[in-house]
Amino acid sequence: MDITSSPTAEDTLRARYSAYAYDMPLYIMRTTHFDNEDYTYDRRKWRRDINTFCKTYRVRGGMEILEQRITGKAATFFLFRANLYENNQPMSFTERAKFLKEQGKWYYASGKLISVDEEID
Repeated sequence: MDITSSPTAEDTLRARYSAYAYDMPLYIMRTTHFDNEDYTYDRRKWRRDINTFCKTYRVRGGMEILEQRITGKAATFFLFRANLYENNQPMSFTERAKFLKEQGKWYYASGKLISVDEEID
């Protein structure tokens, strides 16, 4: 996957989900904004951490965008639910995420896992 092939924030969000599903840490790293708390200059460790996540949680079952809010040309916010498996048991998480566009490319800037109660608000 090429970072330039995701022309919208939604395309980048969906491509990142696929990158987790297919254990593609370089794409995940390239589409993470440098202000994101997960961003690190220790690329080797970061890559191992992503590989470990991909092996622990099988990312399958799709992702559903529950809400999308575009705030100008360079920022988009999402509420989404991602489905995955841990020890062959289905599970999901819901996240509020912020994507920023810089130099023509979209980056995952931040995300916060939320509870089901917060989804309803």
